[in-house]
Amino acid sequence: MLNEGGLKSALSEYLGPDSSLSLYKVSNNVYDVIAVSNIFKNLTTTERTDLIRNWVKEFTEDSTQLGFISLYTVSEAISLDLRIDELSKPELKLQTWFDLINSDKVKVQLSPDDNAKVVSFYSFKGGVGRTTALIHVAWILAQRGKKIVIVDMDLEAPSLHQALGPLKITPKKGLVDYLYERVNSLNDDEFDIQIADIIGEVASPKGSIFLVPAGNVTTDYISKVDDLRNLRFNDEEIWKKFREDLTDQLHPDIILVDSRTGINIWGALSLLQIADETMIFMNPTPQNTEGITSIVQSLYRVGQSPFIILSPVISGKAGKERALREWKKVNSVITENSLLEYSDDNDDPIMIPFTTEVALSDEYPNKSYIHLYNDIANQLDEETDKHILIQLLSSHERWRVLEDLSFSSIDAKEEKGTSVKALFQKTADFERFLDQATILIKGKKGTGKTQLYWTAINHLEIMRELAQSRLDRVIPISGHGPASGHPLRDDFNYINEELFQSKSSWESFWRGYALYRLIINKEAGLELPRNKHFEDLRNIFKKKPKSNEMWTSEHTKFVLSLSTNNEVKLLIRDALEQASKKLYDKNMYIWLLYDDLDQDIPEYSLIQKEAISGLFIFALTLENMQVRTIRPKIFLRTDIWHRLNFTNKSHLIGKDVELKWTREDFLKMALRQAQRSPLFDELISKFSPVVDINQASEETMEKALELLWGIDRERGRRSKKVSRWVYERLTDANGSTFPRALIYLLEGARNKELEYQDLFHIQAPKDRLLRAQSLNEGLLKASYARCDELRQEYKELDDLGFFGYLSQLKQITRLEPIKSWWSENGTGKFSSFNDFLDYIKLMGLAAEYDNEQWKFADIYVHGFEMNRIGKL
Repeated sequence: MLNEGGLKSALSEYLGPDSSLSLYKVSNNVYDVIAVSNIFKNLTTTERTDLIRNWVKEFTEDSTQLGFISLYTVSEAISLDLRIDELSKPELKLQTWFDLINSDKVKVQLSPDDNAKVVSFYSFKGGVGRTTALIHVAWILAQRGKKIVIVDMDLEAPSLHQALGPLKITPKKGLVDYLYERVNSLNDDEFDIQIADIIGEVASPKGSIFLVPAGNVTTDYISKVDDLRNLRFNDEEIWKKFREDLTDQLHPDIILVDSRTGINIWGALSLLQIADETMIFMNPTPQNTEGITSIVQSLYRVGQSPFIILSPVISGKAGKERALREWKKVNSVITENSLLEYSDDNDDPIMIPFTTEVALSDEYPNKSYIHLYNDIANQLDEETDKHILIQLLSSHERWRVLEDLSFSSIDAKEEKGTSVKALFQKTADFERFLDQATILIKGKKGTGKTQLYWTAINHLEIMRELAQSRLDRVIPISGHGPASGHPLRDDFNYINEELFQSKSSWESFWRGYALYRLIINKEAGLELPRNKHFEDLRNIFKKKPKSNEMWTSEHTKFVLSLSTNNEVKLLIRDALEQASKKLYDKNMYIWLLYDDLDQDIPEYSLIQKEAISGLFIFALTLENMQVRTIRPKIFLRTDIWHRLNFTNKSHLIGKDVELKWTREDFLKMALRQAQRSPLFDELISKFSPVVDINQASEETMEKALELLWGIDRERGRRSKKVSRWVYERLTDANGSTFPRALIYLLEGARNKELEYQDLFHIQAPKDRLLRAQSLNEGLLKASYARCDELRQEYKELDDLGFFGYLSQLKQITRLEPIKSWWSENGTGKFSSFNDFLDYIKLMGLAAEYDNEQWKFADIYVHGFEMNRIGKL
């Protein structure tokens, strides 16, 4: 029988030079296989499995069998962040830089079970302001209410106790004494030096800062340091015990460790055994870059993602440019190790400028310059949140929470009131919608117009609660839309012909149609006046169709009878005035809501322009008639509104609102959706409870959602916050955002995340439910869905082939290729190239970027399969 090494070697050769392979022996003749190779390209899962099984059967010619098989192409492995070579290596204990260099991509778990986050401040060389930064950051965090412990691990050049000035409580001994006694003691119960003996307290006007100094530099101290250096600390239990003792004594929020510079045992210990996170201070010069690059590379090999801070940076443009140049050299190492491309998702690194006053200070902090260190403190605040999230998620079944999550659009037409109340998002535009003067509610497809319509019709009590008494005297009814039987496309074609033949107008049709709606609606409580003046109109209404649930040709003909007879048209005008007076006497208002006009009236037709223009003319006529208590509110796509051209269109300025979703609205909607899961809601209540979503701030929402999608896009990099990334990726080029797209993104990300459930060899994120790769997949789903909506909204461009042409363009492009397409395909539709560009801007597809370049919005780039430099 072939041994394991021989089988692995032969199979690796068969898979090819770019392959990766892990082979696990389950029993004497059964092996599990995980492999990455381009020979699997264009093969289904079954075909891949059969290929490997047949090869093994032919090669071994014995009873060797394959158990679990997982096979990927190289591109699939990259998209899954899969590193096969990590899976077959035993975990090693790292104690020195030598261990690290020879470790060959082992994975180390550094996060403990206690609450305190340990952060090491490290620099390859001295004189970069590392200790200065640590003290200022500790001070800032203490002012924010955090309990901070500073540990001086710069044992060969201790200075923290001097830089901090006089202590409120001075410790009897130092860290070296504590460690020396434990390394040399045979009996754990007979220590003369306890943890309380090495803790001092810093005088601080607010918050708590404690110090564990290295010790008093005497001959005895030097001897102990020398002995400790030679012992190499083979027993990591000493460090575990030190951390436990420190936590039990003080219960700190964050422990900041001042590390030794360079490559030595103390620097290695502080980064490899003690730290959960590492802040590397880098003087941006070529001499430092080489050393820092090596350190960063090594730390990535063991699963750490160090955070790099440039310090000190010479002021001025030249100083910043040099700093960024050196930073990008190191960042390329981060990019290589994380299998991610450098992109505009990353902000500039934190830079600490050189300041003479700080450099020459005798004691710290220098309060005049403490603001220079706020960014580092903010980062550590985030890291503390991550640590808490790790604890929360580790105490729950992560996959159960994910399975319990669901994301779907609110359906005010079908759902019960409790669901609508929980999911309905009151945006900043809601108040404008409530305004009695507002007639036009416009927005792009997917911005929530129909949900407003249905909520007002089906769930008035919810809308009244949100409106805080502004709707108490309002009765919304459907003027036209899906809430009741209504004319469809064939009906509108017929109506158009009849209006033309009778020389009547669309304004007359909408007037008669409105009266019909008011009379048949029981909630409106209106009826035709009983006096003789309206006798003919009453006789006509006696002939109205009996059923109102389904619209028939009988309904169409009846409304036309109200719209084509000149005498009847005058009576309808009088009847509307009388109805308005009755409502005024009761201090009541009726809203006539119009929706689905884009679906029910033939798109891109003369009928559409004339019919909808006639509806707005009718709305303005009611105002001229002083009919104030009957108010049309018309929901319309923005592009249709821009195509309309009718007399007095400008009179609607100030009587319109365009639905826009702010970043805060998006965050609230995401949280509403996530909290549908009782398991997720329970976690939120422990991490960052939100009492009232409607009243919560953007910062509150952002923090609560960290459990769902984390804080930063990428660990260890100064990258965009996930909340900002989500909002920007779902915003078009003129600032419109799409709540429906958010649902697609979240549901797509959740489904993708669940695909990792059985891939035990791919490590799940510990501080979030949705990893970056899953959010990327969700963005693709959202982009494709939104691009389909755009094709529907702008069908004339789709028919011309413009949307198909976009796959040949880059996201940021010069105008020449766009102009070339217009010259060949669009001159018949657009009178000039500038008109065509204005149309693209109106759509929100693209906007001017820089130097005659245009940039297409992220939400469309992926769905139209454009070339985007960088990553998602």
